[in-house]
Amino acid sequence: MSRPLTLAAALVLGLGGCLVTMTPQASADPLPPRDRIELYQLDSPPGTAQTLREKGFDVVQQEIENGKEHIELTAAQTDLDALGKLGHKPEPVRNPQGQTQLEAARAQAAGGYTVWRSYSEPGGIAAQLKAIAAANRDIVKLQSIGKTLRGQDILAAKVTTGARLLPDGVKPATLYSATQHAREWIATEVDMRLLKYVIANRATLKDLLNKTELWFVPVANPDGYDFTFTEGNRLWRKNLRDNDGDGRITIGDGVDPNRNFPTNFHYDEEGSSSIPSSDTYRGAGPASEPETKAMDGLLKRVGFEMQLNYHSYGPLLLYPVGFQIATEAADNPIYEALTGNDAKPAIPGFDPDLSAELYTTNGDTNDRAHFQYGTLSWTPELDEGCDGCGFVFPDDEALVRAEFEKGLPFALDVARSAVNPVEPVNHLGNTTPDFEIDPFEVSYGKSQVVQVNAKRKLGPVFLNYQVNGAAPRRSRLPGGRAASVTATATTATTIGCAARSPEPSPATG
Repeated sequence: MSRPLTLAAALVLGLGGCLVTMTPQASADPLPPRDRIELYQLDSPPGTAQTLREKGFDVVQQEIENGKEHIELTAAQTDLDALGKLGHKPEPVRNPQGQTQLEAARAQAAGGYTVWRSYSEPGGIAAQLKAIAAANRDIVKLQSIGKTLRGQDILAAKVTTGARLLPDGVKPATLYSATQHAREWIATEVDMRLLKYVIANRATLKDLLNKTELWFVPVANPDGYDFTFTEGNRLWRKNLRDNDGDGRITIGDGVDPNRNFPTNFHYDEEGSSSIPSSDTYRGAGPASEPETKAMDGLLKRVGFEMQLNYHSYGPLLLYPVGFQIATEAADNPIYEALTGNDAKPAIPGFDPDLSAELYTTNGDTNDRAHFQYGTLSWTPELDEGCDGCGFVFPDDEALVRAEFEKGLPFALDVARSAVNPVEPVNHLGNTTPDFEIDPFEVSYGKSQVVQVNAKRKLGPVFLNYQVNGAAPRRSRLPGGRAASVTATATTATTIGCAARSPEPSPATG
């Protein structure tokens, strides 16, 4: 979104989980002044955002407007110095009160929080989760899915009928996870409110709780999240890995938990960074971080049908594929049906799209969940609450509640669709086609995949296609979400697809 560059006026539970070898921990004191992160903006020629990402900068927004690319990015003083050498002169993003991110954060903290709570404080997120589980033992089971670098339990709540009696994953399951990135407080709050909503409305949601499991991990990065509640650290994104081993947390430390998964790890330098000081630093190796191991272990153990992994700020509604552009997953028709389109998105005001069409990522949760575990996985990038608020969402109950409520129908659609994802349930009224062909005009390589995306319920299908105007060819494809054959040709055109029949004939579609 474009902004002017001028100042705006104006419990005790038996918690199972993996054990990690603990090492001496770095101090989590406030960052030195030069290392404190702010949100900046600049206008530059199109393509600048991609270049900056490849250099390790944390570009969080980009938009082409009037021939210029409006960019919002986080930066510490060293980043500003580097941007200056590249000829850029970024200005701070300011909220309607004229405050920068750190100024707004300081003002919120000084007044005492109305909404926000850290993870480990008395009455914080961990304590709330334990209290909820203790009060709702028939439908809530709380467990630790692993420990952070600093030894905190990463808590997950399973909500379903007979939660403590039935094995995990015995029903179709949906995971609502949040706050891999420490600074994204609104993600935690939306996830917590969804958990509380499900419990408060257990009577009307009885059928859903009988048939499915709903899982909640409101804070996937507890150490980092707690760190953002300390002076000067509000925009910290990563975990608290002491990369240089100097016993302190500074700008060169931390690993991005959402770039540390094994799938497509280090695919390129645009979707994640090799630079330890970068906010998208992927870490020393795939799944090097205990926070990543915890989430990956949960995904593997339960086998979720669906996942919403809440982040901020957008407003965006993203789904795989994220590691390279113009690449659709075989489940794209399901993603499109549930997510909606620009004219009618599943969450009002959000931009729905393939993740890589907006920005590329690698080693991220969505692609890991989808390609490794067959989980349909979305990233809702929640809104900022006001123009210029960025990551410092207002400490305002009405605004926080509104942000939760506008995404509630989509969150429930996803859970209701877990029973049969191929025929998704959604408030938009969208359906999935029986099959979709993938036509093209010219093959620029030695061979070209000719394919159709077909529902499993159809069983085997017959693909009819034509190469260079020659006689039509027919290939029998196995049943599945997607099936393909390879045509070795310079040009090829798909001419039809048919479901299996005793005497298959060319289709008309």
